[in-house]
Amino acid sequence: MARTFTRFGMFIATLALLFSGCERGSNKVTVAPDPPVVLPASECTSADEQGIDAIPEWDWIRLEWWVGPEEDLAGYEIYRHREGEAADSLVAVLPIEEISGEVAFYEDEDVALQVRYFYTIKAFDEAKNASTASDTLTYMLLSKLMPDQPRGDITDRIPEFIFNWGDDPSTIIHYVVKVKDALNTYVWISDPAHGIAREYENPGHMVYNVDGGAASDSLESGVYFWRVDGVGSEEYSGSESRWMRFKVQ
Repeated sequence: MARTFTRFGMFIATLALLFSGCERGSNKVTVAPDPPVVLPASECTSADEQGIDAIPEWDWIRLEWWVGPEEDLAGYEIYRHREGEAADSLVAVLPIEEISGEVAFYEDEDVALQVRYFYTIKAFDEAKNASTASDTLTYMLLSKLMPDQPRGDITDRIPEFIFNWGDDPSTIIHYVVKVKDALNTYVWISDPAHGIAREYENPGHMVYNVDGGAASDSLESGVYFWRVDGVGSEEYSGSESRWMRFKVQ
């Protein structure tokens, strides 16, 4: 009788272990993703623009961060508030399927000029676990400057870049002219010290390589693109004009 009870007890214990294992498997504990790591904002004279910045095409703000290493990463939530607002609002959800490469980005279209915005990002996994917030990114978009000359075909190999100031240039203290060739390689990024914003009633202008920092003293024959960026008086504020095409004969 004692032997029979022992075998029966072992059978019950085995079943208990099996069911216990199934239960543990169905309630698997997952760990929330790490908070996203944002890319630091680049300098206004950098050829490799990253972090948070204006964009040339539109009056939008772009922010970037590294994609996390988690295998069950499902996406990101982007939060934002304006200066003077107390709480963040969820402005976008970015599924992992829409991200390619090691760097994720979001372009905020719903922004106003001369308003400072603050952004944080949270990662979430397939089990809906959310990370803590990333470091805060901030930017204030200013009015675009408007390139005028050169455009089209030109013969001058040391051209003068002329632009109009736009709607409200009063918050811009410096401007930077950027020139790249047809291979998308920068041949000149001007020194902000040579682009002091003043005399807004007249067009702004700067002669190629006035600061001696260009790749060559004059431009060779070929196609080029140029734009002019405005640098604001406050940190992390500015604008980027649209690209203008010209061809040196």
